[in-house]
Amino acid sequence: MEKLVSTPKKKNTLERKEFMKQVGIGFGGILLMNCLQACSDSEIPDPMPGGSGDKVDITLDLNLTANNKLNTPGGYVVTNGVIVARTLADNFIAVSAKCTHQGTILEYRPSQKDFYCPLHESEFSEAGAVEKGPATGALVRYNVTSDETSNTVRVFE
Repeated sequence: MEKLVSTPKKKNTLERKEFMKQVGIGFGGILLMNCLQACSDSEIPDPMPGGSGDKVDITLDLNLTANNKLNTPGGYVVTNGVIVARTLADNFIAVSAKCTHQGTILEYRPSQKDFYCPLHESEFSEAGAVEKGPATGALVRYNVTSDETSNTVRVFE
């Protein structure tokens, strides 16, 4: 009777030194790409244009302290990624709250009738169009209705 001898299979192993070298090269490549992008005039495209797929549908109770600024023309609040403002003409408007340049939360400037990015000074019209860069992409504009009886404002797509 013949005896069977099994030979151990050679495992694909990576030496620690080689592993660390590959991790360092990968990390360096990522840093280099980010540095090059930061020096570029172009923007990184949104991997999920239009947001996360969840539709915006927010109802703001103007009786709550958190939404109190909307009781006065020129006031605004930021909630759930949306900036809701009451214009000096006493209309409600709403756009996406993040600057399309680098995602900074915007401010509403009622006297200029625009949305303003305090980081790099981009300006957007009340309709969300870019008026001054470095931002190049428009803001998402939302529908807004108000109910004076219940003292609420609804923002939706």
